[in-house]
Amino acid sequence: MALDIAPIPGRRHSGLTGRTYTPAPAATADANTSVATKRDGAIDAVRTVCLLGVVVLHALMVGASPAADGTLATSVAMHGNAWFAPMTWILQVMPMFFIAGGFASLAQWRRVRERGGHWTQYAALRIGRLLIPAAIMIFAVGTVIAIATASGLNPDLAAEAGYRIGQPLWFLAVYLGVSGLVPAMAHLHDRAPALTLAALAAGIVAVDVTRLVSSIEGIGFLNLAFAWLFAQQLGFALQDGWASAWSRRSLFAGLGGAVGAIALLVTLGPWSADLITNLNPPTIVLSLLAVAHWFLLRLVKPALDRRLAEPRAIRALSAANPLAMTVYLWHMPIVMVLVGGMWAAGLPLPEPHSGAWWATRLPWLLTIIVLVVAAAPTLSRIERIRLPSADRLPAWRAVAMIALSVTGVAVVLLSGLGNFAAVLIGTGCAALAIACSLRTPTDHPDARRKRHA
Repeated sequence: MALDIAPIPGRRHSGLTGRTYTPAPAATADANTSVATKRDGAIDAVRTVCLLGVVVLHALMVGASPAADGTLATSVAMHGNAWFAPMTWILQVMPMFFIAGGFASLAQWRRVRERGGHWTQYAALRIGRLLIPAAIMIFAVGTVIAIATASGLNPDLAAEAGYRIGQPLWFLAVYLGVSGLVPAMAHLHDRAPALTLAALAAGIVAVDVTRLVSSIEGIGFLNLAFAWLFAQQLGFALQDGWASAWSRRSLFAGLGGAVGAIALLVTLGPWSADLITNLNPPTIVLSLLAVAHWFLLRLVKPALDRRLAEPRAIRALSAANPLAMTVYLWHMPIVMVLVGGMWAAGLPLPEPHSGAWWATRLPWLLTIIVLVVAAAPTLSRIERIRLPSADRLPAWRAVAMIALSVTGVAVVLLSGLGNFAAVLIGTGCAALAIACSLRTPTDHPDARRKRHA
């Protein structure tokens, strides 16, 4: 039996505003003018700024300098430094990224529904859009590292480089999962938005408290589901105009309350004040940060909407938005190539936290940004690869597609791109996931009608 996730007919609640809205009429295939389906400049801008923040953070984390034996020593430059914790309250942007993603994903799903599409079609489109460029990057970088190792590169250094390049893939593994669940979570949001958020929040608290009481750290990774679905659900609420009628004073109170709760927990409780540490596994503190980000976005969005309606801003965002996944996937390989090139050329690589290291951070960051921006237009062609996905998949194929995509990325994430066997397993899972989404002769509407005749 196929799962049919349809929106509630008629009117929907818009959440904390206490108002309701009426869904737009179904759009035709050649004219989609529903407000909910248009790109939102403010959300695109927020995602772009978040992405820049991620690149800056990862670039600052890179520590590479000559060791006493003349080899290249690597480290996580900012890890374990108390002075870095306050910076993470600004640099930890992932909750904001998932909120913005939820905002956009709900609009995309509603567009598919308005055109008469099925949840499996939406899942196939989203998974393909994310997975194809990721699989190509994983295989390409993994192959280069394997060839370099076979040619004499220190295996430990190759493994370290592969691990660091693969670390940002945690986001992709989680995002693939929550993206695949958008139709189901939108179904719950349409019927019981506040209850759905409350249930996810309760799950976050239960998992985190159990982790702390039991001292079993692995339990906390259940919050990879609860915490990021919670953030995505906040994006749904933003899309539907929750709190749009609140005064700025009330919104500031909400923001201050969330930040105050974080401060209280990290001061009196067992949680770290380093918000990057609270990412792995996700904690109550990280989800409170998501609430703070939601109120902040609710506060600034009206001004952003006005400023970003100008033609120049629209053109800039239209140019930047298609490069987002490219920048995320390829910025760490570019950083590693830069480190390797500087090392091979005999250029100075200062000891982390030394005076010379701090003095070179701005040129270092600017160089990385220039290289990433220069490479992105060419590499982004990979993102434009499209395969013919089915209009409607059997449910088992859609579920298998989502499971295989998450599994493939997770294998590479846990093993690193320096493990070529893991690279082959990961890309094999990705290939199977993509194959599940492809149109086959039996997926043609005429074939389906004959089967059901």
